[in-house]
Amino acid sequence: MKKKYFFIILLFLSTLFSFGQTISSFTPSSACSNSGASITINGSGFKVPTEVDGVLFNGLSATSFTVISDTEINVTLPNDAITGAITITAGAVTNISVNDFAVNPLIPVSVSISSSDGDNIICAGESVIFTATPTNGGVSPLYQWQVNGLNIGTLSSSNTFLTSQLQNGWVVTVVLTSNITPCPIGNPATSNSISTTVNPIPATPTASNNGPLCVGSTLNLTTPLVSGATYS
Repeated sequence: MKKKYFFIILLFLSTLFSFGQTISSFTPSSACSNSGASITINGSGFKVPTEVDGVLFNGLSATSFTVISDTEINVTLPNDAITGAITITAGAVTNISVNDFAVNPLIPVSVSISSSDGDNIICAGESVIFTATPTNGGVSPLYQWQVNGLNIGTLSSSNTFLTSQLQNGWVVTVVLTSNITPCPIGNPATSNSISTTVNPIPATPTASNNGPLCVGSTLNLTTPLVSGATYS
């Protein structure tokens, strides 16, 4: 009887270790967090002797998976997964990948702009410089300046915009295109908007006098009042 049980146990262990699941590789080897990326796991024993019934990423169950064949499984990366080994289960059998699957965090991209004129109130024809400050712009960020939502010039590496053509109420923004890797989010990014008040330059007043005068008389000059103007 003992020999019979020993033979059964030996047969079970032989089946377990000879025909158990193995992970040989997975593609891709990394993905962005919360991306729902599709991953292909390659190996053997995924259907025979027992079909795989679970796939985990560092202990977190896959969103879904499909056993395509005895050598291939298609898996959807679960949200909130973090870097770690891939585990497959089939009944009581568990197999863990030798290499970790890398889950890269999302990198938020943003940009803000400021004006060289502190209160954004200028006279017509006055020059203003707008400057963009990127967050996670990468090593070679590109900028598309806009006035009233329309592109000014073309996409370029310049983070400044100089203009003397603003009219009252015109709005300036910029769109940043980042080249940061591997997982930018919110790219391209649109900045805050700056609206500028542009006051017209008063017309040059015409002075009149009380002449003609005799020698020694007082000359009086007068001109129409212009709102906001000073006289000297």
